[in-house]
Amino acid sequence: MGHDGSLAKGIRAWDIINQKWQYIWMHESGLFQIWDGRKVDGNWYIYKHFNINGDIYLSRQTWIPTGNDELVRISEKSYDEGKTWQLRFKYNYKKVNDFQTKD
Repeated sequence: MGHDGSLAKGIRAWDIINQKWQYIWMHESGLFQIWDGRKVDGNWYIYKHFNINGDIYLSRQTWIPTGNDELVRISEKSYDEGKTWQLRFKYNYKKVNDFQTKD
């Protein structure tokens, strides 16, 4: 479930042919993306080039644990192939107990 309540699925897997980690993301709206995985300063990031209505940039995202059952998700973009990054968004997540209903 996305931060906005929409349904999305992600799968991380080792691509044996290209010898790299990849992340596949699918959204209920029909969006489908394949990202490349890279380790930076001890954290795993996913990278993908975008061209959205002429806005051409390299995007990267990471999910970094910040404590017990907590993590931060960071999304950035770069117009110079990763030399500098601009923050797109930063979300903090905390694990909650599963929702249970009464019969």
